[in-house]
Amino acid sequence: MHDDRWKNCEPVPEEEMLFVGFKYTVCEILREIYKAVDDPDIKMKCRVASGIAKKMAARVTAHEGKHWGKTFYPRNPNKQYKRMSTRADKSQEKGENDNGDPGAG
Repeated sequence: MHDDRWKNCEPVPEEEMLFVGFKYTVCEILREIYKAVDDPDIKMKCRVASGIAKKMAARVTAHEGKHWGKTFYPRNPNKQYKRMSTRADKSQEKGENDNGDPGAG
């Protein structure tokens, strides 16, 4: 199952391939492919490629610092996000107008 080409690369655990991340990263795309196919060889290659991507990210982090990818990756369209309340939402709940003054808004 694990051939010699990948001897230096550990595949990530199968459970990790079911995770849905907040950012749309290379690993997230590999997880989508993993879930979409039935071929065990392709599934293993996705797991190995995820392991390689994680190693590369760790090396970039060592050189660039821990915040290098914060703005690089877009949000994941497949992740459910909780809507954060905005200041305008809170003002409307209190019955304030756009200026923050109570009254007819």
